[in-house]
Amino acid sequence: MEENIPKYFCRSCENEIKKEDTVCPHCGSDLKKVGRNIKLTLTGELHLLDGLRARQKRKGISDYFTDMKHRSKISGKTKRLAREQLTIDRTNNTKTVKKHYVEEWDGKQWIVVHNEQKEFKAKRR
Repeated sequence: MEENIPKYFCRSCENEIKKEDTVCPHCGSDLKKVGRNIKLTLTGELHLLDGLRARQKRKGISDYFTDMKHRSKISGKTKRLAREQLTIDRTNNTKTVKKHYVEEWDGKQWIVVHNEQKEFKAKRR
């Protein structure tokens, strides 16, 4: 099978069809009504990037008191697969704590490239 060339199949009978077909030559189905499946074979690596965000609020306070983000991404500098965690913690009335942690995949293992925790004076409204 040739790679990177899509193949088309009738959804009704599952037989291969041509891209320009409007009627299946095998079962006679109208492809505009039943549709078509497309199969594409790719080589190389496939990385699915995911993310999660969680926020907590207190009753009567307009801003979030905890904001957490966890995501996979491609690093801007090295172009490697990376995992990032960012937490903004406002549970203390006098300070806000920002935690930022990033690790990159070097092909064999995860390497920590950024691990930071900063405290700021709280800005409450």
